[in-house]
Amino acid sequence: MVETSYIPQTLEEALRIRKETGAKPLAGGTDLMVMHRRGTGVIPSFPWPVMIISSLEELKYIRRDGDEIVIGSVLLPVTPLRMTRQFPMLSRRLRA
Repeated sequence: MVETSYIPQTLEEALRIRKETGAKPLAGGTDLMVMHRRGTGVIPSFPWPVMIISSLEELKYIRRDGDEIVIGSVLLPVTPLRMTRQFPMLSRRLRA
């Protein structure tokens, strides 16, 4: 088992780490954490290097792009629910 992990501080650093090491990005990943857990209270061990990207501010966004809403890959799932006033179109989609 590979027990290498990286915690980049910027998106640029994350991209460099990915290119140099092949580390797989992980943000949240509850199912992966459970699948690779080695016991209660023990940090999971993955068969590949991982890169924790959940703190990258560059990936925490929600914005309009024409008629579409683009949501960053590490935005907390509850955030769009809190932003329906700024994005009425999102509110309609969430109810659909």
